[in-house]
Amino acid sequence: MKHLKFNLTTVITIVVAVVFLTVAASFVLSGYLERKIKNTEIDGLALSVESVDINLLRRQIAINNIEIEDSAKLATLTIERVDIKPIHIIALLFNGNIGAGKVSIKNPNLCIDTAFFRSAIFNKTGSSKKNSKKLDIKTLNIQEANILFVSSDSLKQDTLFNTRLNVSLDKLSKNGDSNRYNYKGTSFDRMQLSLLEGTFNFSAGSYAFQYDSLSYDSDEMNLSIDTLKLKSLYSEYKIGHKTGFETDWFDFTFSKLNFNKIQLNTLLTNSALVLSEARIGSFEGRAFKDKRLPFPDKPDTKLPMAMLNSLPIGVHCDSFFIESARIEYAERVDDSDKPGMVYFDELSARIDHLSNIDSLISKPTTMQAQGSVMSEALLQASFTFPNKKYPDPYRAYGKMGPMPVASLNRMIKQNAFVKADEGNIKNLQFDFTYDNDTSGGSFIFEYDDLKISILDKDDFSKKDVSSFLVNFFVVHKQNIKGSNGYSEGTISFERNKKRSIFNYWWKSILSGLKTIAIF
Repeated sequence: MKHLKFNLTTVITIVVAVVFLTVAASFVLSGYLERKIKNTEIDGLALSVESVDINLLRRQIAINNIEIEDSAKLATLTIERVDIKPIHIIALLFNGNIGAGKVSIKNPNLCIDTAFFRSAIFNKTGSSKKNSKKLDIKTLNIQEANILFVSSDSLKQDTLFNTRLNVSLDKLSKNGDSNRYNYKGTSFDRMQLSLLEGTFNFSAGSYAFQYDSLSYDSDEMNLSIDTLKLKSLYSEYKIGHKTGFETDWFDFTFSKLNFNKIQLNTLLTNSALVLSEARIGSFEGRAFKDKRLPFPDKPDTKLPMAMLNSLPIGVHCDSFFIESARIEYAERVDDSDKPGMVYFDELSARIDHLSNIDSLISKPTTMQAQGSVMSEALLQASFTFPNKKYPDPYRAYGKMGPMPVASLNRMIKQNAFVKADEGNIKNLQFDFTYDNDTSGGSFIFEYDDLKISILDKDDFSKKDVSSFLVNFFVVHKQNIKGSNGYSEGTISFERNKKRSIFNYWWKSILSGLKTIAIF
């Protein structure tokens, strides 16, 4: 019994000693780690930490109320709390390496002025000695982050971009194992990203992108956007008066966008966006231009493929779909009392082999589109665009079905001071090629019983004499295949390089129409 009592006493003493030493060591190491974290230096940035909670027995560290700021206050990051568990204590103490099972960053707020990216701190090359410290985290979660980019280059600070963000990275590693996705020495196995309620302002604060949510999962390789808006931040007339010249106003709402099979590694390593399919479920768009204002002094507008080839990154999409859309275009001209307007509904389109990456181009770039004009006539059109491997000319060809000419009065009455009283379009077809300078091709326009009125610019009343003279001497009353006087038109137009591709297409078609309908 004495021997047993001695052994129990010894064991108890040893256990108490071990517990005491463990607690003491934990206290000492905790204090050491807390001082080390609080005294961490980030080159060119000031770091402050309110408190550090360390439990070495559970291998957990919690850092509270972190603030990082540069000397010029151009970039500020605040974090409510960082939880790290379980942490690899030995690697941290002796090598400075960070290894953990899970790191949670809660409620970070990042505010950056764009001037920071031109500052000496951001552009500092740093030491030539390679940073050999390792980072290995099984799961990194950033929760409820607020991101804000501003510009103080103007007289007042303008918001460029703001959003809420959640992101999760699996098997995040630096200077260690190389995982599925790599970017400048940092790798990870999976990314799950969501952006909420974001706004990006551009063109000196005149226009903005806004979205409700954006989500991406690298395992599924799909990006999904809910309710994306592309809009002008001023009203139809105010935007032109703000700029002082003829300016596009628009308001587009896309209900759902999906981008499928995005190759993330290609984007990270080669700055190239490669995907198999982009799809717009539906959208509504309105555009307006006040043509009473002077035309701006601007660079030449590039044709579509020249614009694509000038992008700073590579882009490749096998197929791009628009499933259902309604687009309304209006413009206000001198002497009119309101805008003239034309709209297209039930619009769908498909673009194939859209690419500026030589090695991925296997076919010509084409587009097929169809829609209803003024809810009356079906318009179908096909387009060919020259790419780097198939440099055939630009080509546009299509046809439009029957409709009353009077359906176009909402545009021509206000913009041309002409009203269609009678007449029916029976058939319209166009086929033309074009380059950066001119277009040329054929045009078929069949119609009958055309009668128009010339309107007074002051009160839009009918000018009887002018209307009679135009109908009798200027306008062909009909043009029906097989009838006397039937003719086919010729498209010939010299491009105004300051105008858009849509203006180029329309003016080319209009040049063909004039060769048929007017003597």
